[in-house]
Amino acid sequence: MRFLNVVSLSLILAVILGGGGCSTVAKVTGGNEAKIANLESENHTLTDHIASLEKELLRLQAEVASFEQRLSLNYVEYHSSKRFVPKPSQILALPMKDAIIYRPIEQNSVVTVFDAVAAEGQELWLYVSVPVYDSPINMKGWIKESDTVALTKDNVKLVQSDVVVGVGTMIYEVFEFEKISGTKPVQASSELRGRLEEKKNGWARLSCPGGLTLWVLEKDLKYPEIE
Repeated sequence: MRFLNVVSLSLILAVILGGGGCSTVAKVTGGNEAKIANLESENHTLTDHIASLEKELLRLQAEVASFEQRLSLNYVEYHSSKRFVPKPSQILALPMKDAIIYRPIEQNSVVTVFDAVAAEGQELWLYVSVPVYDSPINMKGWIKESDTVALTKDNVKLVQSDVVVGVGTMIYEVFEFEKISGTKPVQASSELRGRLEEKKNGWARLSCPGGLTLWVLEKDLKYPEIE
């Protein structure tokens, strides 16, 4: 009788274990199928992304090819070292209309010319530096000559950038015109350059590097020299 009970118990355990084994296999198989489905989905996503990148690469290659064809620079002799910019403009990274903008140029500024090239249909471009009063980053770049004019005796008194105050000039370090009379003047210990922001009753207000604002008598201003 004891032998039969042992046999019966063994059979019951076998049945139970056999059923559990099938269930485990089914669970493992189902889990693998889910993982495979996720991997296939990720693969499709990556394939689409690669196709998109390849398309963008072709577009950029075509753009570079077009750029290389357009960027043909013929350096020319240029006799002026200064040009007057009467209207707001900008300097660009390259002598091309759609090039990156380096820095805006305020109206009535004088720029210093270093080079001149004929580019894009023989349009003349100038490589210049512009007056800056903050960081000198990107202070040189390209501007179309047509955005500039010659600096002459007729327009030199219109210049706002740069104007200069000489050593020893009495300056009033105040912003409001009305406070000039109550401000003690000091002598400029060095030459000061700045942008002429305002004229009033024979006085001139300048914005200088370092955030300095001052008033001087207009007669004490020095404008750029005419070539």
